[in-house]
Amino acid sequence: MFMVNKDLKAEVLKLLFVVLTLCFGIASALAQTTLVNPEWEFFDDFEGAIDNTFWSGLGGASLNGVKPNYGVNRPDATSKVLEMIYVPNSEGGGDSWSEYDFFLGIDAVQVEVSFKMFTPADYMPVENNHKFFYLHSGNYGNSAANIVVNAAAWGNGSVALPSINPGIDQVNYGHSWNMDQVPIMEAGSGEWSTYQIFLELATDSMDYGFYEIYKDGTLLIATYVPNLNDWGWGALAIPISMAMN
Repeated sequence: MFMVNKDLKAEVLKLLFVVLTLCFGIASALAQTTLVNPEWEFFDDFEGAIDNTFWSGLGGASLNGVKPNYGVNRPDATSKVLEMIYVPNSEGGGDSWSEYDFFLGIDAVQVEVSFKMFTPADYMPVENNHKFFYLHSGNYGNSAANIVVNAAAWGNGSVALPSINPGIDQVNYGHSWNMDQVPIMEAGSGEWSTYQIFLELATDSMDYGFYEIYKDGTLLIATYVPNLNDWGWGALAIPISMAMN
């Protein structure tokens, strides 16, 4: 589900993910934030034709990676799914990935995204910096876009840990991790999980906005967690929430 509340200059938002049921919307925030009476929302159960006013296609997966399949039947799902193909034993080569992009052609200050994702039992979290979720305005890339809100997965062999990697005004602020190390995916899972992502942009120079990711009701990472480290920032070591301004 995708939901949005408007009032600030928004831009083109792009998303990379694996889903069963997808919903989008926009509203107000805090805790596991959920929009109330969103101004706009989008839902897809992948049962009908592709809505080309929302979905914009394969992106980089048309050149590299593995092409996803829209509207696939699964016996353990309540509807058809958007299938992203995982290639076992391909980690380290950078090729076990898929993407399917969308275009959010409205102004948005708050964005809520929820989806169910299946992690296969043969998944091995070895690769680092696998994009889990990527929203951007303007050109693609943290050092090229107007605004980027990016979450990546970092594997250590048994689990993948999520990071936050924002960019603003063509500046890449690097990755930061929740030092509690709550995994976003685990080896041998073989089950569905529900993910919920909420983004609120700053509305003025005194506001920092926030970004949070939950899995099955458990907070994985957020810009406001007290033990968020600043690995990789170097000379850009400012509060990560500044990147939401």
